Amino acid sequence: MSNDSNDTNDSPEPELDAPAAKTKRLPLVIALTVGLTVGALAGSLVVGPLVAEGDPAAKCACEAEGAEKAGEHGAAVDSHGNPVAKPTYTVENLVLNPAQSGGSRFLVLSISFSVKDSATVSKMTGRDAELRDIILKVLGSKTVPQLTDMAARPAIKAEVRAHAGRLFGEKTITDVFFPQWVIQ
Repeated sequence: MSNDSNDTNDSPEPELDAPAAKTKRLPLVIALTVGLTVGALAGSLVVGPLVAEGDPAAKCACEAEGAEKAGEHGAAVDSHGNPVAKPTYTVENLVLNPAQSGGSRFLVLSISFSVKDSATVSKMTGRDAELRDIILKVLGSKTVPQLTDMAARPAIKAEVRAHAGRLFGEKTITDVFFPQWVIQ
């Protein structure tokens, strides 16, 4: 009996301290949650627009003016003389097996088409499956050495552009870009 009484006197009583600690933490957790929520709202509604570049409506007006001035300078510029990017359509994450690879090699790519107007982008969106098929046929006919040769890249771009141009009009696609090109 004497051992039992010594054990209970030496150890603190954690059962009584635990609920008291939980009760003290609850206001802190609530305060942190409210603070983070208010901070996130203030950041997205107040600070975000202040940090963002310019007024989107003003940008659209500049781009429209740039399209009108395109004939004067040869390239589209906004009212401040800055070049305006042409509309683009991107086909992402195409995977194909190059010709004569026996399925042991593959190409993963994304391809962007710079086009003359937004109407062409809408047409490309509507005919995405046909465009993907054209790209797969053209690039799938190339061998691994042809696809890895950087000097052949402009010819590949021209071939893709010509085939896609048949689908959307010869002069609608102004340039072709490969933002992703990985051969394994």
